[in-house]
Parts: sequence; C-alpha cells; structure tokens
Amino acid sequence: PWRDGDYRLRFRVQPTMVGTYEPPSPLAGGPTVTRSITARTSGPKVGSSGLAAHLILSSTPKGTVRAGRSPRSIKRSTRIRLRGRVVALRSRRTVVLEWSRPTGKLHTIARVRTDRRGRFTGPRWKPPRTGTYELWARYPKQRGGLAADTTSCPIRFRVR
Repeated sequence: PWRDGDYRLRFRVQPTMVGTYEPPSPLAGGPTVTRSITARTSGPKVGSSGLAAHLILSSTPKGTVRAGRSPRSIKRSTRIRLRGRVVALRSRRTVVLEWSRPTGKLHTIARVRTDRRGRFTGPRWKPPRTGTYELWARYPKQRGGLAADTTSCPIRFRVR
C-alpha cells in the first residue's frame, strides 16, 4: 500500500436481487435490479499525512520478485544491473540501491540520481560469493516533500 492511498471502502448497494436465475436454482424467477445506490465509508484517508515515493525496480538479468517463489539462479560471475523509477516523478532525487543476505546486514551498492522523468540506473553489481541475495531501492530522507524510507519490492537471486 502507498502511504498516500485512499483505503476507504466504496461499494454499490443493490436493494433487490440482480440477474435472472434458471431452475433448479432456489433463486429462479427472482427479481432484477431496478435501482442501486453507491455508498462510501466515512473517516479520514489512511495515510493522508503526505505523499510517499513509490519505487518500481527491475534488474538485468531478471530476478524473482514474487514472494513464495524460489530466487532466480545465476552464476557467481554474473553482473546485475538495477534500474527503475520513482512514480511520483521527482527529478534529481537520490535513490539508494542496496543488497542483503539472509543474515539481514544491509550493504549499499550505489547512491544514484533520478533523471527528469524520475528514472534511475545503477552500476553493474557482482555478488561477492555464493548464496541468496535480495536487492532493492530505497528513497532516503531528502528535500522535496516525499516521505522518506520508502523501499521497492526486493528482487531475489540465488548465486551458485
């Protein structure tokens, strides 16, 4: 979820049954909708305290992004290039590219700047040894009004 997302519920209330139903359905011959209303829950927007950076990250070669799937297997000699964009379209902003092993210690690959369209590209990175790695982008605290410490989804690799 994005920090600036509106998570209030919006739904349509149908005062009568919708559709036609064939026998042997217990709803066979039921009425169809004649009118509907739209309802919205009240209350403040969740996270309405400000706009946060939303980071989209990809890699060459492609890694595994979906949780629950095995990390993509690559050779130790493979160099990985990270690229992405800040969806809030902020130019000349810093993005930190990082990696971690399952032990959790963070390592910085590079600090890069976004172009005028919010895009960024990192240097090629070579894993230091075999094992499983997660790579991601992080938006650190900086001027410009976007909330800090937003991270992308991790990209996972298993280095053999």
